[in-house]
Amino acid sequence: MIQVLIEAPFEVAQSVQQDIKNRVNELQTYTNRITKADVFFKLDDGAKPDVVLARVQLRVPGPEIVGSDAAEDYLPAFIGAFNKAKQQLLKRKDIRQNHHQ
Repeated sequence: MIQVLIEAPFEVAQSVQQDIKNRVNELQTYTNRITKADVFFKLDDGAKPDVVLARVQLRVPGPEIVGSDAAEDYLPAFIGAFNKAKQQLLKRKDIRQNHHQ
């Protein structure tokens, strides 16, 4: 099971926290090299008022994998960021597999 840290300047519902952890742990079907995942939420960065920014960092050997996205609510922002990180993870896995063939 991957250790998942969730940080937000607002209350994240327990059911949503569990959904986030479940999604991150599903990544183990692609690789067992993820040691930790950090999920950060941020409100209004000044340039985009009324927007939630989400950032997903996957700790793996080598450069960490980072995906980020913004949406009007935190769950769609997380899903966008998660999907971007997942794409990078799969791309890196493909590159590693092709390199070792």
